[in-house]
Amino acid sequence: MGAYSNPQIPIDTQSGQYYRDLTNTIASNTVNTINTWAAKAAENKKNNEALKVKVGEEESALYRNLSSTQQQNPTVNFEELYRPQIKRYAELRTSILNGTSTDPSRDRMEADKIFASVGNIKNSLVDLSSEGFDEKYSKMGGAGGYAVKENDPNVMKSMLIFSGKLPGKKVARFEDNDPSKVVWDIYDGETKIQSLSAEQLKKAASGQGLLKVIPNAADSIDNAKAAVPDVFDVKDGLPTGTIKQEYLGEVYEKELPGQETSIVSGYQKNTKKYVATAKINKEAIMANQNFLNVLNAKADGFINGSADNSQAILFHNTYIAKSDQDLLEWDKPMTIEQQNKFKYDYRMFVIDGLPEEQTVPGSGIIEKEEITKQVISKPTGGKPAGGKGGTTTPKTKEKTSKEILSENLNGSYNSPGSLFDATSGSNRVKVGSDGKLYKVDEDEDKISEKPLTLKEARIYLGLPANGVLTVKK
Repeated sequence: MGAYSNPQIPIDTQSGQYYRDLTNTIASNTVNTINTWAAKAAENKKNNEALKVKVGEEESALYRNLSSTQQQNPTVNFEELYRPQIKRYAELRTSILNGTSTDPSRDRMEADKIFASVGNIKNSLVDLSSEGFDEKYSKMGGAGGYAVKENDPNVMKSMLIFSGKLPGKKVARFEDNDPSKVVWDIYDGETKIQSLSAEQLKKAASGQGLLKVIPNAADSIDNAKAAVPDVFDVKDGLPTGTIKQEYLGEVYEKELPGQETSIVSGYQKNTKKYVATAKINKEAIMANQNFLNVLNAKADGFINGSADNSQAILFHNTYIAKSDQDLLEWDKPMTIEQQNKFKYDYRMFVIDGLPEEQTVPGSGIIEKEEITKQVISKPTGGKPAGGKGGTTTPKTKEKTSKEILSENLNGSYNSPGSLFDATSGSNRVKVGSDGKLYKVDEDEDKISEKPLTLKEARIYLGLPANGVLTVKK
């Protein structure tokens, strides 16, 4: 039948092995894949559990911070305020850490804001006493204290409730749902009377915001004086109260209150005390341009201390206004005309407040003695009817100091050759041959040919105007 009558059928001896190998390979790969998936799942589980622990620890830290603040302020429900925020924080942190966040940058900023607000919650609980509230409240109506008429009673009441001085409650909330903006709603009973941020609380307490403080005029004037040491004496940065010699006028002796009186050997001696005093030249002080510049700067500071010019208005209404008709409206800013007038009024307030006189620096107490002699007159009149003797009431005559000096010292003052020494020093006065007093040196020679009056002689010898000259010979 030829070549095709009995064909040879080839036998495939390799395919089976190929399929066996392929099956084994698939099985092996499947096992390997399963093992990889299992390992990955175990790793994911481990990482997720670690992630959960990490986020939980951060939540715990937030609650610990909150708990510490809560214990110090038991009347405020911080947990109710922050529970939603802390839950939101946990969600954000989980999505960021496991990589499922669609906007990690935005979510991270939101989470950080929540974390910071919880950590800094104490900052919103302003310590009003440390901001000066207690001190200013105790001085209310006076210098350095809160104004009475110019402050809103609701704001003042809210501050008192917030600081625990009045019953009520404070409830925190987030303005615009922003955890960085804590606002306190103040309640009187169940009625909300005010909402204040931490910044408003601080400013109100210090007198820079919703509460206004009466300026301290004395401090303002002292600061102005300390800035002009060429007019006012300054020590350790503060004025001593003494004005420099260049701004003093006429000097005179001012008698001090009280005098000493004594009786010595029939003489009455009155001792008066005086001190050298000078008029203060206010015109010269007003002409000092440096001082005027300082006063203008001080006035500008009051005017521009706030947008409503409240410090200048309070200063004017408290210290400058003479009557209710002169008061400025405290709820309206000052006009330009009012501002210019305030600058002038403030300057004159300081100038007029300066004393009219002061003791001359370096001068001591001057004592002056006035001597009078008590003379008891002899009884006068005869015997009364009936033969009985009688007397009249003695009369006392006080001689003037001029009469006494003339009576007791006339001989010495008019006796040529009489020499008088100064109370201290080497000055001398001698009675010349003409009976007049002259200045002489140690050799008793005349220093001047011009005679001295008795008063001039006393002054030259350092004696009071009516003092007694001591005769040396």
